Amino acid sequence: MAFGGIPYYLDQFRKSLSIPQNFDAILYGKQAPLYDEFDRLFTSQFSHPDELKRIVTILSGKRSGYTRDEIVSRGHFTSGGGLSRMLTSLEKSTLIVAYTPFGETTTKYRLSDPFCTFYLKHVKENRDATAYWQSFFHSPAASAWQGYAFEGVCMAHIRQIKHALGIGDVITRESSWVVSGTESDKGMQIDLVIDRDDRKICLCEIKFRQGKFSVTRDYAETLQSRISRTMKMTGNVKPVISVLITTYGLERNDYASRFQKVITIDDLFSGA
Repeated sequence: MAFGGIPYYLDQFRKSLSIPQNFDAILYGKQAPLYDEFDRLFTSQFSHPDELKRIVTILSGKRSGYTRDEIVSRGHFTSGGGLSRMLTSLEKSTLIVAYTPFGETTTKYRLSDPFCTFYLKHVKENRDATAYWQSFFHSPAASAWQGYAFEGVCMAHIRQIKHALGIGDVITRESSWVVSGTESDKGMQIDLVIDRDDRKICLCEIKFRQGKFSVTRDYAETLQSRISRTMKMTGNVKPVISVLITTYGLERNDYASRFQKVITIDDLFSGA
């Protein structure tokens, strides 16, 4: 979730250290092997690294990303061919991804590289600290990062998710979905929507847990509300399938049946 599975990064890990200790040894302090990796990543690949780093830094500010016009405004770029080439270069390098959110028509760009995401959020302003991640690891903010980062892992394994759902050959469009609240309805955010050409929609809840995920009564009601609102907003023309994507599976209880399909971390790394 922090290093994207890059072999060079993983080779820096030492078996004798815990995960938090390894993070500190690899990323924090001037002697850390990846202390300057963010800068090296851009200078080694691109002829205009500073402008590309500026785009990536802008995109790190919002998980759902920004439109081209928003990037222009926030980065004080000119909206011309130069920006198009930079965005294309970042896409080809798999540092960012372009997508159209469900129910919308405007393309957005979001930061998709795990290392850049982690670096800009948790390393850049703290990289000279001592034992930073060990002191941060058990905080609520670290738990929030784990949840967001796991969403990124899932987005990078759409092919495996579709295989686990039995729709590997179905044409689909995937994105997150944010619905603004109104005076009568609360807003809602769906972690992953899979809009299928076989006229079905998968609403996927993504939950990172150290054990099995348990559905509470309140959460079950929230799920049902999201399904009902989705069917209403799409004109009731596509059946909605509720999917849970989590690390270690679902705890069986009276509300577990709210999910019609459960996908675990084993499915994400099945090699499908």
